[in-house]
Amino acid sequence: MNKNDPAIEENSDHFSESEPRFIPKEIRQKIKTELRYRYGSVAEWTRIHNLNYGYVTQVLSGIAPGHNIRALLENEGLLEPLARGTA
Repeated sequence: MNKNDPAIEENSDHFSESEPRFIPKEIRQKIKTELRYRYGSVAEWTRIHNLNYGYVTQVLSGIAPGHNIRALLENEGLLEPLARGTA
């Protein structure tokens, strides 16, 4: 798939600059280190939370955005909650 594909550009328009799609590399590294420290491995954390290991490793490698596990990481204190609209 081409990165310059107009369909990709259209789909990415709904993400604002204040809501990053992907977790930054430095934070991903810290998350992996902390999960290994707390649970012995990332795989053990995925088993405890009944998650797909492949998806979690994609998120922690920067391949997938991680919207589905963001709340779990926030609850663990591994990721700062995103600022939501103050309406």
